Amino acid sequence: MKTLIQIFLLIFAYSVTYGEAKPLKVPTTLSPQGIEVVVEGLSNDAREWGLSELLIQSKVEQTLLGFNLEPSDDEPFLKGYLYVNVNLVGSAYNVQVAYNRPVEIPQQSGYIHATVWEKSGAGIDTAKDKYSILPFIQEKTSIFATEYIKQNRKPTL
Repeated sequence: MKTLIQIFLLIFAYSVTYGEAKPLKVPTTLSPQGIEVVVEGLSNDAREWGLSELLIQSKVEQTLLGFNLEPSDDEPFLKGYLYVNVNLVGSAYNVQVAYNRPVEIPQQSGYIHATVWEKSGAGIDTAKDKYSILPFIQEKTSIFATEYIKQNRKPTL
């Protein structure tokens, strides 16, 4: 029995370490489409802050799941996507959370991508602590999710 438990733990540790990370999927009646999260590449200063693209994406997806909105791993540019951009210079930061989607322009054939919702802010943190930025991103994502649900709620019968 002890050997079976050790084998299970070894397989579990391997799958956690080397498994491919994909957004979590939760079935929902609130979201007409999955929401792709796109995080802009971070500068080298991000290491000093303890930030990574994966950490930011997971916090945004976690917030969306709190609203029963389904993160998506589909091609983001075929539909709307939530764009997160964090700029860090020394102890200063600027954060933008925006929802972009294809918009048809009558004078042109095809679509362009346009920002249809956006919240941003800036600040200074001499401690360079990721916990001064992550709550801001999660707050703006929560505001987005609330507004998205209001605009896209499927009618109930």
